[in-house]
Amino acid sequence: MDNPGLSIMYLSCQYIWPVYFAGIFWARMYQSTMAFVAELNRMTQLPVLMGGMLIRITGRDSIYGKSG
Repeated sequence: MDNPGLSIMYLSCQYIWPVYFAGIFWARMYQSTMAFVAELNRMTQLPVLMGGMLIRITGRDSIYGKSG
């Protein structure tokens, strides 16, 4: 290993690839986890939102019905 360029290439190949693949793996894991959490949030919020909208619509209708 007298050639500095070769040793640098060897070291970079030895150390960068595992870090690179680990980074990709963790990014994928993080993305899928965030997507799962967002999906869970949406699943739990949707009935609440729909219930709130229904209450708002029916309340508004009943108020208009009473006033009209």
